[in-house]
Amino acid sequence: MRILVIAAAMLAPLFAQQNSINPVVRGIVSEVSEERIAAILKKLETFGTRNTLSSQTGPEHGIGAARKWIAGELESYSPRLQVSFDTHRVKKQGRISRDVEMSNIVAVLPGSIDKDQQVLVTAHYDTIALTRPLTEEQRL
Repeated sequence: MRILVIAAAMLAPLFAQQNSINPVVRGIVSEVSEERIAAILKKLETFGTRNTLSSQTGPEHGIGAARKWIAGELESYSPRLQVSFDTHRVKKQGRISRDVEMSNIVAVLPGSIDKDQQVLVTAHYDTIALTRPLTEEQRL
């Protein structure tokens, strides 16, 4: 349900333009929580960096740890949500200073009535830090 809440929040402006909003969509949008979104962003900050070239295997730091956490969060939303990784190798190019394995997190919610319809959840979770992040003391 939380996946639908995030998707609905992004689509809300499109539905708001219509005279009649579907009551299901209205209910989903009403559940969007600024606090929940802030908590997710705060958690993502705890991985230090999600740079493409950061640790793929660290349990608490880097893009690999963030990827595992995101996948776990998505899996917790619904037993019907099919979460997987789309992994591929990228050769050294541009800002990628060495060959690296990259993984997209794919979440698919199959239709409950029409099995051919699906809800896909997508997002961008790596980072490029162009400045040094503030320390905890600097933030206070």
